[in-house]
Amino acid sequence: MPLVVPYVPGCPPQTILVHLLQAAKVFCRRTLAWNYQHAAITTVAGQADYTLAPELDTEVVRLLGCEIEDGATYTVQNGAIGRKFVREAAGRNVCVLAPPDAITLYPAPPVAGRSLIVDLALMPSTSAVEWPDTLAEHAEYIAAGAVGSLCAM
Repeated sequence: MPLVVPYVPGCPPQTILVHLLQAAKVFCRRTLAWNYQHAAITTVAGQADYTLAPELDTEVVRLLGCEIEDGATYTVQNGAIGRKFVREAAGRNVCVLAPPDAITLYPAPPVAGRSLIVDLALMPSTSAVEWPDTLAEHAEYIAAGAVGSLCAM
């Protein structure tokens, strides 16, 4: 907040916090700066869909990577759906984010009991009150976004 207050004198602190949170969300969505490795998920033979449980007060922005402990790597497919997905997935292991909190593996893992490792890009949720220290190095950019939106009011 100290990076914002000098530019918006008299602005209520709660309003500044709301704008900082919105600026942090935009920053994370655009830069994918908040990277997170999800806790290992145990595979079930033949099951393609898995639910994610990222950190509290976060939202998943993008799926960055997906692999099973035995070395099977899944290509991340962000955006392709329908026939295009089937065409692009032919002959490959593909992982698709099913917003807001699930992934689909194609083909489904044939073996149970393996660890599925998922890498995600996160952003703060609307109810978040803080974010990780890794975003502190980007504080001036997030503050600039908050100042911009406050001055535009």
